[in-house]
Parts: sequence; C-alpha cells; structure tokens
Amino acid sequence: MKSLTTNLETVKQNFPLVEITLEGNITFKDLINTIDYQYNIPYKLIKADVEYSGKNNYGNILIHLQGETEINETAFQFFRKHKIKNIIKGYE
Repeated sequence: MKSLTTNLETVKQNFPLVEITLEGNITFKDLINTIDYQYNIPYKLIKADVEYSGKNNYGNILIHLQGETEINETAFQFFRKHKIKNIIKGYE
C-alpha cells in the first residue's frame, strides 16, 4: 500500500507598510481605535509624528498592517470612505 504524503508549502504573506497623513479629519486616537477595536487588524505602529491643535490632529503615521489580505483591505476601505490620505510604502 502506497502512503500519501502531503507537501505543505509555507506561504509567506507580505504585509503592507502604510504611511497615513492626518489632516484634521480624524484624530490619531480614533484612527487607532478603529483599526484595533472595530476591525481587529493586527498592526505595529512604526512611527507617529502627530501634532495636536484643539480637537484636530495633523501629521504622519507609519503603520505596519499585519492582518490577512481581506482584513487589511477593510482598513483601506475605511481610509477611502473617510478621505484619509495613505500611501503603501512597501511590503514586509
């Protein structure tokens, strides 16, 4: 009897490194809360250069989204819906 062996290939998923520009339309806290608590997207905050002016936040954030592709896409949909400027700087 011939035994069947399954070759499991490890698929390395690339995660987007995203630069987000805050222009006063959302606070840093609300942005992180949405990514973390509402959409449950795993992430690493790489850099945050944010200035606070009253209730408005301005500056740049570099965040590494680490969810599955479909989950990360919900973040990009949120960015588009709320007109939050973002640029994918690369994948890791």
